Amino acid sequence: MPGDDAVHGIIDWDRRYAHMRYHTSQHLMSGVVWSIYGARTVGNQLYADRARVDFQPVSFTPADLKRIEDECNRAVAEALPVRITEEDRVKIENETGDRSLVDLIPKHIMRLRAVRAGDRDYCPCGGTHLKNTSEIGRVHITERRNKGKETDRIVYELATP
Repeated sequence: MPGDDAVHGIIDWDRRYAHMRYHTSQHLMSGVVWSIYGARTVGNQLYADRARVDFQPVSFTPADLKRIEDECNRAVAEALPVRITEEDRVKIENETGDRSLVDLIPKHIMRLRAVRAGDRDYCPCGGTHLKNTSEIGRVHITERRNKGKETDRIVYELATP
Protein backbone atom coordinates (compact mmCIF):
# COMPACT_ATOMS: atom_id res chain seq x y z
CA MET A 1 0.00 0.00 0.00
CA PRO A 2 1.45 3.40 -0.92
CA GLY A 3 2.37 5.62 2.03
CA ASP A 4 -0.12 8.37 1.18
CA ASP A 5 -3.20 6.11 0.96
CA ALA A 6 -5.98 6.88 3.43
CA VAL A 7 -7.07 4.15 5.81
CA HIS A 8 -10.23 4.07 7.89
CA GLY A 9 -10.05 1.95 11.02
CA ILE A 10 -12.57 1.17 13.71
CA ILE A 11 -11.58 0.32 17.27
CA ASP A 12 -13.64 -2.25 19.13
CA TRP A 13 -13.70 -0.13 22.29
CA ASP A 14 -15.16 -2.80 24.59
CA ARG A 15 -12.41 -5.25 23.65
CA ARG A 16 -9.67 -2.62 23.82
CA TYR A 17 -10.84 -1.40 27.24
CA ALA A 18 -10.95 -4.99 28.53
CA HIS A 19 -7.35 -5.45 27.38
CA MET A 20 -6.38 -2.15 29.05
CA ARG A 21 -7.90 -3.41 32.32
CA TYR A 22 -6.09 -6.75 32.13
CA HIS A 23 -2.81 -5.16 31.05
CA THR A 24 -2.86 -2.63 33.89
CA SER A 25 -3.83 -5.36 36.36
CA GLN A 26 -0.86 -7.41 35.16
CA HIS A 27 1.41 -4.50 36.09
CA LEU A 28 -0.10 -4.46 39.58
CA MET A 29 0.26 -8.21 40.01
CA SER A 30 3.83 -8.22 38.69
CA GLY A 31 4.79 -5.39 41.02
CA VAL A 32 3.15 -7.05 44.02
CA VAL A 33 4.81 -10.42 43.35
CA TRP A 34 8.20 -8.77 42.80
CA SER A 35 8.01 -6.75 46.01
CA ILE A 36 6.87 -9.65 48.22
CA TYR A 37 8.48 -12.72 46.64
CA GLY A 38 11.29 -11.34 44.47
CA ALA A 39 9.91 -13.29 41.50
CA ARG A 40 10.20 -11.82 38.04
CA THR A 41 7.46 -11.87 35.40
CA VAL A 42 8.74 -14.17 32.65
CA GLY A 43 5.60 -14.37 30.52
CA ASN A 44 1.98 -13.33 30.28
CA GLN A 45 -1.04 -13.59 28.04
CA LEU A 46 -3.98 -11.21 28.15
CA TYR A 47 -7.47 -11.90 26.85
CA ALA A 48 -10.70 -9.91 27.01
CA ASP A 49 -12.03 -12.14 29.83
CA ARG A 50 -8.96 -13.47 31.69
CA ALA A 51 -5.19 -13.31 31.94
CA ARG A 52 -2.25 -15.41 32.97
CA VAL A 53 1.13 -14.33 34.33
CA ASP A 54 4.19 -16.57 34.74
CA PHE A 55 6.62 -15.87 37.60
CA GLN A 56 10.10 -17.17 38.33
CA PRO A 57 11.71 -18.30 40.62
CA VAL A 58 8.77 -19.10 42.89
CA SER A 59 6.32 -21.75 44.04
CA PHE A 60 3.14 -20.21 45.43
CA THR A 61 1.08 -21.69 48.26
CA PRO A 62 -2.67 -21.12 48.59
CA ALA A 63 -1.88 -18.52 51.28
CA ASP A 64 0.48 -16.75 48.86
CA LEU A 65 -2.26 -16.58 46.22
CA LYS A 66 -4.68 -15.09 48.75
CA ARG A 67 -2.07 -12.49 49.73
CA ILE A 68 -1.38 -11.57 46.09
CA GLU A 69 -5.10 -11.25 45.35
CA ASP A 70 -5.65 -9.13 48.48
CA GLU A 71 -2.71 -6.83 47.69
CA CYS A 72 -3.89 -6.34 44.10
CA ASN A 73 -7.41 -5.53 45.29
CA ARG A 74 -6.03 -3.11 47.88
CA ALA A 75 -4.26 -1.23 45.07
CA VAL A 76 -7.49 -1.20 43.03
CA ALA A 77 -9.40 0.23 46.01
CA GLU A 78 -6.71 2.88 46.57
CA ALA A 79 -7.42 4.29 43.08
CA LEU A 80 -3.74 4.77 42.29
CA PRO A 81 -2.80 6.93 39.32
CA VAL A 82 -1.24 5.22 36.32
CA ARG A 83 1.33 7.49 34.67
CA ILE A 84 3.00 7.10 31.29
CA THR A 85 6.32 8.88 30.81
CA GLU A 86 9.39 8.82 28.62
CA GLU A 87 12.55 8.20 30.64
CA ASP A 88 16.28 7.73 30.19
CA ARG A 89 17.14 4.06 29.96
CA VAL A 90 19.75 4.39 32.73
CA LYS A 91 17.15 5.84 35.13
CA ILE A 92 14.80 2.92 34.48
CA GLU A 93 17.61 0.36 34.82
CA ASN A 94 18.72 1.90 38.12
CA GLU A 95 15.21 2.12 39.55
CA THR A 96 13.81 -1.24 38.42
CA GLY A 97 16.86 -3.47 38.76
CA ASP A 98 15.97 -7.04 37.86
CA ARG A 99 12.18 -6.43 38.06
CA SER A 100 11.81 -5.45 34.42
CA LEU A 101 13.07 -7.02 31.23
CA VAL A 102 14.85 -3.85 30.11
CA ASP A 103 17.89 -6.01 29.26
CA LEU A 104 15.86 -7.44 26.34
CA ILE A 105 15.47 -3.99 24.75
CA PRO A 106 18.27 -3.20 22.25
CA LYS A 107 21.10 -1.31 23.98
CA HIS A 108 21.10 1.53 21.43
CA ILE A 109 17.60 2.63 22.52
CA MET A 110 18.32 5.22 25.21
CA ARG A 111 14.83 6.70 25.81
CA LEU A 112 12.05 4.37 26.86
CA ARG A 113 8.32 4.69 27.42
CA ALA A 114 7.60 3.73 31.03
CA VAL A 115 4.49 3.04 33.07
CA ARG A 116 4.16 3.70 36.79
CA ALA A 117 1.16 2.21 38.60
CA GLY A 118 1.16 4.20 41.82
CA ASP A 119 3.96 2.87 44.01
CA ARG A 120 3.29 -0.75 42.98
CA ASP A 121 5.03 -1.05 39.63
CA TYR A 122 7.41 0.85 37.38
CA CYS A 123 8.84 -0.56 34.16
CA PRO A 124 9.28 0.08 30.45
CA CYS A 125 6.12 -0.71 28.52
CA GLY A 126 4.55 0.17 25.19
CA GLY A 127 1.09 -1.20 25.98
CA THR A 128 -2.29 0.39 26.57
CA HIS A 129 -3.12 1.34 30.15
CA LEU A 130 -5.88 2.76 32.28
CA LYS A 131 -5.60 6.17 33.94
CA ASN A 132 -6.34 4.84 37.42
CA THR A 133 -6.27 1.45 39.17
CA SER A 134 -9.91 1.82 40.25
CA GLU A 135 -10.91 1.10 36.64
CA ILE A 136 -9.47 -2.43 36.89
CA GLY A 137 -12.20 -4.01 38.98
CA ARG A 138 -11.76 -6.73 41.56
CA VAL A 139 -8.99 -9.29 40.88
CA HIS A 140 -9.94 -12.95 41.37
CA ILE A 141 -7.22 -15.60 41.04
CA THR A 142 -8.80 -18.71 39.55
CA GLU A 143 -5.84 -21.03 39.17
CA ARG A 144 -2.17 -21.67 39.88
CA ARG A 145 -0.15 -23.98 37.67
CA ASN A 146 3.40 -25.20 38.09
CA LYS A 147 5.18 -24.69 34.77
CA GLY A 148 8.46 -26.33 35.87
CA LYS A 149 11.90 -24.82 36.52
CA GLU A 150 10.67 -22.84 39.56
CA THR A 151 8.02 -21.21 37.39
CA ASP A 152 4.44 -20.73 38.56
CA ARG A 153 1.54 -19.45 36.47
CA ILE A 154 -1.30 -17.42 37.97
CA VAL A 155 -4.57 -17.30 36.02
CA TYR A 156 -7.09 -14.66 37.01
CA GLU A 157 -10.28 -12.81 36.09
CA LEU A 158 -11.51 -9.29 36.73
CA ALA A 159 -14.92 -8.28 38.02
CA THR A 160 -16.63 -5.35 36.34
CA PRO A 161 -15.61 -2.17 38.21
